[in-house]
Amino acid sequence: MCIISFLCECVHGCLQSVRRGGSWIAASFSIKVEGNMKTADILAFLYKPQIVEVWKMAEGGEKHPDVLGERERKMRDSNLPYSLRSNFTSLMRRLENRVREMETYLNQFLTIEEILRVGMIDDPRRKINMVLRYVLHRNEKEHESFMRYLIEKRYITEKDLQEFKHVPDAPEYRQLTAEDFNRPEIRRFVEKELEVTTILDYLYERYLINLEEYEEMERASSRIEQVRILLAILQRRRDDSWTSKFCYILNTFGHHRILRGMQNIKNQHHIGMQESDIPVFGSTFKLDTDHQTQIALREQSAADLNNHWQNDDHRITGTRPGCVEFMLLSGSKKACKILDKDDQEEKCRTFLQSLTSMTDVKKTLKPGQIFKIKVQMFDSSLPIVPAEKAKNMDFNLAIKICKTNLIGDLKVKVIMNLLVEHEMINQFTVAKLSETSEENLIKEYLIYLLGSSEEDKLKQVLAKARESETLQAFVDHIEQWRCVECYRKTLLTFFQNVEDEIDTKIMEKTLIGENDVPDLLTNVCIHKAENISRGDRAKLFLQYILTNENILMRFAAVFATMSKVVLTHTSCVYCSKDKSTSRPTDDTPAYTFVVEDVNGEFVVRSTEKRKNGTKFPERRHKYESFHDSVHYTRFVNGAGIGCITKERRSKLFRKYKEHAENESVQSVDNTINDEISSYDDLDGINIMTHDRHGWRKNAKDTTVVALGEKTHKVMDCEHVTKS
Repeated sequence: MCIISFLCECVHGCLQSVRRGGSWIAASFSIKVEGNMKTADILAFLYKPQIVEVWKMAEGGEKHPDVLGERERKMRDSNLPYSLRSNFTSLMRRLENRVREMETYLNQFLTIEEILRVGMIDDPRRKINMVLRYVLHRNEKEHESFMRYLIEKRYITEKDLQEFKHVPDAPEYRQLTAEDFNRPEIRRFVEKELEVTTILDYLYERYLINLEEYEEMERASSRIEQVRILLAILQRRRDDSWTSKFCYILNTFGHHRILRGMQNIKNQHHIGMQESDIPVFGSTFKLDTDHQTQIALREQSAADLNNHWQNDDHRITGTRPGCVEFMLLSGSKKACKILDKDDQEEKCRTFLQSLTSMTDVKKTLKPGQIFKIKVQMFDSSLPIVPAEKAKNMDFNLAIKICKTNLIGDLKVKVIMNLLVEHEMINQFTVAKLSETSEENLIKEYLIYLLGSSEEDKLKQVLAKARESETLQAFVDHIEQWRCVECYRKTLLTFFQNVEDEIDTKIMEKTLIGENDVPDLLTNVCIHKAENISRGDRAKLFLQYILTNENILMRFAAVFATMSKVVLTHTSCVYCSKDKSTSRPTDDTPAYTFVVEDVNGEFVVRSTEKRKNGTKFPERRHKYESFHDSVHYTRFVNGAGIGCITKERRSKLFRKYKEHAENESVQSVDNTINDEISSYDDLDGINIMTHDRHGWRKNAKDTTVVALGEKTHKVMDCEHVTKS
């Protein structure tokens, strides 16, 4: 007799016993046995309070508490192996901070491959999640053994274990059918918005998906792929009851906005957020003035700048190095449009007036000082880090970013010997690694050890590795990812892929605890996550981190550990062989202001405004150039403002001539080497000559410039005379 039939006969016998005893139970439940029901489902059902009452009345347990207690204990024991799944999420919450205490037991319970994979996870919740899934792959006897271990060690108690959680099939969640989820517009909406990881555990715990389907989504290479797998499972079920329960899960666990959005699409209602609800990032104030004032402005924190500006519509998020460009976060698109109106110049003047009132800035001001300011969109192509600080990323972080790409270049024996030599791995671990035949798993574990080691030791290992020819590519791969600007350029290149992958957890781990993050950004990206589109939040978040070096580094560490998206390295302007930095001419109009001393206070006025009927003249540099040098000399001598004399120019020429020649020779040598390295089969190199000697062939003197055919760089420059 099968277990299902046996259990059903037991229940039937209990009910008959109750009737024979003269009692009557107004039972509000019914039993429907299907061929595909699992033993766990039946046992969970039998342990419900209503069923326990049936057992009590059938056996007279209400008259014998000891008998009842013994029977309930046996029932709990028989249900213990199946309580693991129905308590999946609660067990993770209780055990995530105690998983390290369980290491000795887990080393005996898990296989070596499972131990290595668990060991490579730093996040405690993800670690215990993997442990529980490995336990669930075992048989019922091992399930029971694991649960008894948790109870004996008092990690949990029997009272903590909950019964089977029933997901209601309520009418209000039957508005969407399985067919609706196959509509292209609903699929696109769900792919854009749903964060599967937030409901995945509950879908498994409530028996909507099985363990194989759970792990298929866990192995997915991106968030969108996870959503597509889930939608495929939904289509395989083709069951409106399952769809109804899925909608219940969405609504219960923070995705009511997605549920409402799908219902609106089905009913052909417009969905979306109002413009005033979504902040906008990207407008900048670019300022040009005296050097000392620029330095003082760049040294001010974003918080101090905002305190002086006191503008509710716009918040300053930081300044770009190399110039003074204030990056603004606007409260909404409507607020951002204020900068496009006719009073833009007055708003710029008010902004400058607030800046010049800051104590450190005020010390650098002089009466008559000129300020030029432009209102424009943030130019992402310009670096945010100067060249000398670009390679500022730790080796540990660089390894985490490119870990997937390192597997092919890693030589197991060579790296393992280096780790043993520098005491970064012990012989016991080496012996354990030798027990597995999965070479890729060993490589992943060694890369994890490198990425988790101390920075100083890691530098020593990589310096030693560079001496080995077999590890040159491995070290070079790590080195190229140390450039912050290269990482930023890579994010810009794959902007849409990264934006699609960013979820609320990534935003939380990046922003929480960081200083000088605007409250408006934190509120929108994290605290109001349930009410604002994931796509809108991700775009705003990504735009912000691409302007802030510290937040960008923090994001790199979080994204490398929480995402499986593989980024292909893209060289920045500093690391690229093509050093071209040509950009379209910036024709954005600039407003010009002058600082005046009015009764001991500095006042900012526009040069375009008239005072007492006269226009403020624009201040010119005292070395203003003219086409005719004779006119220039006469002008500066007559005005008494000084000039650079011929003798002084000759002295400067003699002083710097030697240095310029040395730089020229070195540049030519480097170019020739670059040109030679550009040929696969070297039997000579090709050159092109500058065309000036062609159309000036009748000139007495001319200069011929030789360019490399491959690199288009100057290889030599010769003076040619007609004679």
